Amino acid sequence: MNCIKCNGKVENFVWIGEKKKIISNHRKYCISCSPFDEHNTRKLERQKIEKAIYPERTCPICGKKHNKRGFVCQVCSFNLKEEKAYNKVKELVGRKCWICGYDKSKRSLCFHHVHPENKNFGLTIREISNFSWEKVKNEIQKCIFICNNCHGEIHDNLIDKNTIEKLWNDFWIKIRACSSIG
Repeated sequence: MNCIKCNGKVENFVWIGEKKKIISNHRKYCISCSPFDEHNTRKLERQKIEKAIYPERTCPICGKKHNKRGFVCQVCSFNLKEEKAYNKVKELVGRKCWICGYDKSKRSLCFHHVHPENKNFGLTIREISNFSWEKVKNEIQKCIFICNNCHGEIHDNLIDKNTIEKLWNDFWIKIRACSSIG
């Protein structure tokens, strides 16, 4: 049998020191192309698979050049997805703290689980944009929407648990009565 790389003769034995070692009859390469006992069973001439390269584009939002799939760069794509998810949340729970009415920065608003033992996952913008809307909506219904200051006061027991429970019940009962959850 001949080597498929160099067309040389494929031996079925090899000399190691003074001992004759019988090697497989199934070898495809000669000893010089594929040395014995080096565990090189991969094809020697592996074909390179070219990655799909997309043409260079300019993101219409930020103006950066990229060669990724799609017309918008990855950062802007993520930001759009995040903004879309956040807008759905705002439609459902509003745009301000349920306790004090704070509404200056969306980063300063968060969810507080009224009954932490029923919590399946936290509601950061990452979870809101990565989970299905049905899962997120079910988790939001276990929470109140508050600013970070009020959240700290709740955890320091400066805001009464009964007040939190009443706030939660009043809001979700009103929403269910309007049947605008969707």
